[in-house]
Amino acid sequence: MQFIFSSFIDISEDQETISIKSYKTGSTINLFEDLYISEFRNIQEAKGVQTIESELCKALYEEGMLIHSDESETEFFWDYVKNNDDHTLGLIILPTESCNLRCVYCYEDI
Repeated sequence: MQFIFSSFIDISEDQETISIKSYKTGSTINLFEDLYISEFRNIQEAKGVQTIESELCKALYEEGMLIHSDESETEFFWDYVKNNDDHTLGLIILPTESCNLRCVYCYEDI
């Protein structure tokens, strides 16, 4: 694939709309029309596109939601951390919904 989805997007769906939010640029694209929704789902299933030709692909690319497959987002992440460092550490733990905190590694070195 030449172009893939950014790691910094969130995709949410309801009955009639797909919303794609970029945490990289802060922009959101809402898809209402069946044509765009169908094209977006095809891109998801294919895990990207070869070229940026359609109107939807151009919009996704311009908003940083589609990136070139050779592009490293690691640099963006570390630049963001460096520029927004307030010397605090945030940690988010996301166990599965069936977590019972009984995994061996939860209690390592206790």
